[in-house]
Amino acid sequence: ILVICLFLPLDKGQAFAPGADHLLYMVIQKIRQPAGMVAFQSRSILSPLRKPATAPGDEAEPPVQQALVLDEKLTYSSGFRLRSEFSFPGVSGFQVESESGFVRVENGRSVALEKSFLDYYTDVLLFRDYEELERKMAMDGVDTSRVAFRRYRGKVCFVIGSPSEPGRPFPGLWVERQSLFPVRYVLVKKGWVLEFSYENWQQVSRTWYPMKTDIHMDGQLMAQVRVNRVALEPNVPLGLFQVQRIRDQYPT
Repeated sequence: ILVICLFLPLDKGQAFAPGADHLLYMVIQKIRQPAGMVAFQSRSILSPLRKPATAPGDEAEPPVQQALVLDEKLTYSSGFRLRSEFSFPGVSGFQVESESGFVRVENGRSVALEKSFLDYYTDVLLFRDYEELERKMAMDGVDTSRVAFRRYRGKVCFVIGSPSEPGRPFPGLWVERQSLFPVRYVLVKKGWVLEFSYENWQQVSRTWYPMKTDIHMDGQLMAQVRVNRVALEPNVPLGLFQVQRIRDQYPT
């Protein structure tokens, strides 16, 4: 009996992985997204890596990336509603996502009815119902029937999802076991592997929000989000999120 006890794990909970629904329920209970919230941030959109032009005989220089910096204000509202107001040189606009669809407006015209790959990072932050989040993840190719343990940056994580091929990136959500914060979200869209990493979770009242998000496509860093300030906004006008009205108001 003594020998058996010596080889038993000290923390029996470490061997237990909850179901995806229960895990997502715990995540949403932890970050406690309020009825209304705003986040003021900057987002750097990076160009693909390119080598600088050099004259014959010059030493090779490291590849460089140029950045387009957007100032953004994200407004979250209950019921799966998100409005992002943005500006960068020569362009100002906004985009709205809700249960009724998506629209992006730039300089007074509708320019997109589907969000870009770089905007999928807000899915984990937007949903306030664990069942809706689980359905959305399943629609995006995550195997929500599997939860396992994996290490990410030296920390043990619950991982919702399963690899289709050993050693290949697969859609999934990494949740740090101790804190229950989402730390990594991977999707595969039209052959592109999208990876969103969430860091520096900060508390505002009873709400937690990541102050740093990095976005990779096929292993290359493509965008960086840095949040300057988060504030509660309980009285957000619902008219800001009426996608169909915005589509009718702004020509395509």
